[in-house]
Amino acid sequence: MSKTVGVIGLGPMGGNIARLLLGKQFKVSGFDLKPDCIAALDDAGLDAAASVTEVAANSDVLITSLPNAGALEAVVGGILEHDRAGQIVIECSTLTVDQKISAHDNLAEAGKIMLDSPISATPAMLAKMMASIHISGDEAAYNECLSVFEGFTASNFYVGPVGNGSRMKILANYLVHVH
Repeated sequence: MSKTVGVIGLGPMGGNIARLLLGKQFKVSGFDLKPDCIAALDDAGLDAAASVTEVAANSDVLITSLPNAGALEAVVGGILEHDRAGQIVIECSTLTVDQKISAHDNLAEAGKIMLDSPISATPAMLAKMMASIHISGDEAAYNECLSVFEGFTASNFYVGPVGNGSRMKILANYLVHVH
């Protein structure tokens, strides 16, 4: 695969995303604050980066998988330190719609494109390619990244304007609880 994908946040979800993409012959650059998370992907061929900004500089497409809004805000700051207009950020964290829209707006001001793309699955399901993902934001960016989504999920759905991906994830979680 000719695209270099940067994965920021290599914990239970991001680590599985990186491993799956590496298995599909994507070139993957990655960073996590915890060195153990980076080291866990040495055997898979991860190009380990020293910072968020280094991942942004080395990647055509970025994927973020983060534990909270504070981490997303810090990562967006690091991404913005590298000036690469048109860069696509696939944001996979489970956060509120307002938090996703805020990150989208901050990235858009710098000419970057964010797709709100939370994953519906557990880490074990994701590792087995059983995850689904609802993607919202720029439809052309979604189409450009289709091979990336297909590299780590069983199914993906484009659901319209930014924020709708998180809305669908919240609804899916609700339905799992009800059933």
